[in-house]
This record gives sequence, C-alpha cells and structure tokens, in this order.
Amino acid sequence: MRKLYERQIGRCARLNDFNRLHIAIEARATPGEVGELAALIPERFGETPGVRWIGALHDFYSLSGKVKPEPYFRRRVGPNLYLYTDGRPQETKTLIVGFAGGAARLMMPVSVLLQHLNAAEADLLLIPHRGPAGYNEGVPGLATDFPGFVSALDAVIRKTGYRRRVAFGTSAGGLPALLAAVYLHFDRGVSVGSAAFKPVLWKDVLDDPKFREAISDGRGRPELLGVFSDLNERDRDAATDLGKRLPLVLCPVHERGHNTLLNLLRSQRLAMFLSLTLMSEWSEGRPRINPGS
Repeated sequence: MRKLYERQIGRCARLNDFNRLHIAIEARATPGEVGELAALIPERFGETPGVRWIGALHDFYSLSGKVKPEPYFRRRVGPNLYLYTDGRPQETKTLIVGFAGGAARLMMPVSVLLQHLNAAEADLLLIPHRGPAGYNEGVPGLATDFPGFVSALDAVIRKTGYRRRVAFGTSAGGLPALLAAVYLHFDRGVSVGSAAFKPVLWKDVLDDPKFREAISDGRGRPELLGVFSDLNERDRDAATDLGKRLPLVLCPVHERGHNTLLNLLRSQRLAMFLSLTLMSEWSEGRPRINPGS
C-alpha cells in the first residue's frame, strides 16, 4: 500500500483526485497498512490533503483502544471477493461474509472494522459490490442473478474449514446477507440498516424452490438479525416490514442516523456490537446492544 500511495499521489492534481485515491484506499487497506500510511504521509506529503485524511482515518481506527494493528492481510480469492485473514487455522475461527452497501463498504473503511475485530477469532470475506445494479442482478464476474451468485459464493466457501459462518450486510447489502445466510445454511445472518424489501426485485429468489425449502426449515434455518437505528423512520419502517416477510429478530439501536455502525464507532460501542452480533452465541431472544436495554 505504501508503494501504491507513493505512485498514485503523483498523479493527483486536484482535490477530487486526492479524494478518489483516498476512497479507494479506504475500501481495501488493512489496519497495518493504515499505520504505515499514518507514518508516511505527514513525513513525505505534508503539504497535501492526505495529511488531514489520514489523520481522521487513524483517529477512527484508534477508537478501538488497541496499541497494535490487528494483523490482517488481504488476498483476492475470486472476482469481487477479498479475504482478510491473519493466516491462522480456520477450524477455530468464524468467517464473516461481508455484503457491502452502495459505497462498496460496510458503512466505514474496512481497516476500521477489522481493527475492532480479533484476527485470531474472525476472518472477513468482503464483497465490495459496486455499480448501479443491486445484488438481485448478481455480482460482476461471479453471476448475473442472485441464485447464481450464492452458488458461486458457496463454491468458494466450501473449500474452507471455518467453525462458523456468518453473513453480515449493511444498507443495500443487508437484505442480500440475510437471503444468502438462508440459501447457504450459515449459522447466522445479520443486516444493519437494510434497504426496504421490494418483492419485484427478488422474484427469482422468492420463486426458487431451494430458497422456499430453506426458509421453511425451522431446525436448519440460520439465526437472522435485523439491526436498525430506531430514531430513523425510514430504517425503522424497512426493518419492520422485513420482519413480516422473514423470520427475523429485530434489534433496534438507539441512534438517529442511517449509518448505525459509524454512530456505534463514535460512541466506542462498535467492538461490543460486533462481538454480540457476529461472534457470540445467544441463549435466547436478541443480543442486548443498548446500555440498559
């Protein structure tokens, strides 16, 4: 990442050029790479907009309270599929399959999310979906519809040996994460700020016998959790409607904005949230996210 930044910054002439570079880096950089850039940019490129950008990114990253970066490295495992791992044995880990929203991220730079996980316990398989089309039209390079996409995803995951598998989607990736969790018999599916359910977009899924059989299987069906900001009317209405269509446990977070994860980050509750929703076993009901809830 250091060499990439040094090479690309020479091509930045306008503020928009810097912004595009920084957005691209946020979508892929590991915690360790952010640490390297935090040392490099003020020293080598102190007169550029990169100083303010890396300072803000490092501040978010540092809200984890950890002294050292989580030792993730990135590996491409297929078209639009990137695995973040520390290389330790999969048999003791949870695989988090991340369904990014419209900005090709999980509501925040991937380095910030990873720094709030434990690399010894969890790997992230990120699907940085881009473009105007939704997941209902598949993922470029993998398939042109959702059933085909989950089959391609299954072919990749079957080669792994993870102890648990969890689908995790934000915004436009929320509903696809829940549906994929059902299709692929994951242990859990978690959506955050899911977009509204539009049956016309998901007709192929709703009519698919494989999906209908999986969703009706009470014993083999994954735990499904719908997280939303309860002071955000649009997200609350979308979650309530989704709860009528899927066997979903609704989990309100006492926040106002759509970007629930960013609000949890700023209040230093993100690590707790990720642990409760993605990593913990639930004895009954829903995880208790809000203090005093």
